Amino acid sequence: MQAVPAWIAARGAERLGAGSPHEAVRYAFSIGPWRWLELLWSDFSGRLYPVYTRWLDALGAEGRVWSPSLYMGALTVGLAWWGWRRIGPGRSAPAVRILLVFSLLASLGAYALGWAVREVGAWLGHDLSATVNAPAGGLYWLLVHIVPGYGTFRYPAKWWTLTALAIALLAALGLQRTSTATSGEKRLAQAWLILAALSLLLVPFAAWGFADHGWIARHCTGLVDPVFGPLDLRAARRGVLGGLAWTAGLELAAAGALAWCRPNPSARRSVLHAGLLAALALDLTRANAWLWAPVPWHPPENPQPPASSLVQRYFRLPHRLWVPGSWSRRSSRRRLQEMLLWDRRTGYGFFWLAGTPRERVPGSGSDAAAVVATIGTPSPLDPGLVLPQASRLYLPQVPRSWPTLADLRPLAWLGLAGAIVPPDHVLARQGGRAEPIAEDALIVRWSGSSAGPW
Repeated sequence: MQAVPAWIAARGAERLGAGSPHEAVRYAFSIGPWRWLELLWSDFSGRLYPVYTRWLDALGAEGRVWSPSLYMGALTVGLAWWGWRRIGPGRSAPAVRILLVFSLLASLGAYALGWAVREVGAWLGHDLSATVNAPAGGLYWLLVHIVPGYGTFRYPAKWWTLTALAIALLAALGLQRTSTATSGEKRLAQAWLILAALSLLLVPFAAWGFADHGWIARHCTGLVDPVFGPLDLRAARRGVLGGLAWTAGLELAAAGALAWCRPNPSARRSVLHAGLLAALALDLTRANAWLWAPVPWHPPENPQPPASSLVQRYFRLPHRLWVPGSWSRRSSRRRLQEMLLWDRRTGYGFFWLAGTPRERVPGSGSDAAAVVATIGTPSPLDPGLVLPQASRLYLPQVPRSWPTLADLRPLAWLGLAGAIVPPDHVLARQGGRAEPIAEDALIVRWSGSSAGPW
């Protein structure tokens, strides 16, 4: 129902046509097959925030991450496998299997047949990047080239939502089978025991790999995130070893519960069913609690100006990765809170300024101030920004040499009073009064009238 109206609405979008910005990132956020291991072991790949422990970024083929974690638990995966094997007849039975396989293959995105050929060629000493297209031969690649308009959608990782749904449905079927039938449960217990044994076998290999001279530690040397700082290898090691130990213990307990239930299934079946549900809830809560990271809210440092105040407008450089340089040199468990405060002080209106038409820019004196051209698309921050010439300001990534005074000339008619830029930006050296408002951030006010230096 949504495909046709979405295609009609997208016909005039910038994503259409050869050479569009979307074409370069069409296969971004593809999920590599090695990440499937995250389904079984929590923290297997590390964490992105607040302390950077994602050691998997050292893998050369790893790309940008859409979902910080794919973890569903070995208990869930075992029940899903049991549901796949024991799925009953009905119209929905094959649909769940098809949904799982289709969405799983589509989420691979750029990791397709062409990518495999390039990797084999590189292993043999041949560079095939110029002749072989990595996404070629993949399901997502077929959708882009066969389904009209599909190439305008983003991204392969979004297919994983359906993968998780299919696994959850199959796990529910498997859990239902444990409450109504006893035949064949020995195989389910054996599967859980195999996963527990595999987890225990991986513990010494992981401990050795994360040691000071281990192969993982060597490949992670110098791994730095510009926002969350250097990789904390010790924390990554604790996370991986803890995830392996937790999975081993949980699978042993689940297999033991099945064995306990077999002698008297009628009396103990309901206890087993409730115990598995509680174990699933505990497992997913323990493993994924870090994904929900609340940040204490603080009122704006400057109060809301009165409605009668004269609003001065400031251009804010729309750099997503413009952050204090010190963040890349040190990690902090308070980094998310630091990000929120820094965004406020520099007028970055992606989240916290949404729906706020006027806000005082720090250091702007007694005058009210509004921020224009903060990111992406026009927002309620400045309804007066309607000039067609100003649309060029809405770019998610721009070089620090842009814009110059000439680039901002159309906004002078709106009374542009200055700009919020990094200290090394070209605007900070083209005249005007520059004052620091946060770490690695200046507010530059044009000399003369509020309409700018023109």
